[in-house]
Amino acid sequence: MNKELFERPAYNPTAPSLRGPSTVSTPPTKREAHELIDALPDSATWEDVAYEVELRASVERGRADSDAGRIVAVEDLMKELGIEE
Repeated sequence: MNKELFERPAYNPTAPSLRGPSTVSTPPTKREAHELIDALPDSATWEDVAYEVELRASVERGRADSDAGRIVAVEDLMKELGIEE
């Protein structure tokens, strides 16, 4: 078996992300992550941490989309999907 397939490369903060370029610019991410974790109860699980991080990232992506004009009015979407109010 080829061990190289399972070896993790050294961390390189300047390497490009595998997900592509980020659409959200958040330089103080590390500080904000500490604040998010500090706000959780002492009984928080890894699942709680993951949920809060994904929620925060999702909100930031939504704000970036809104700022860039990549939004659709709810009424327009409902009409497009054939949903009556």
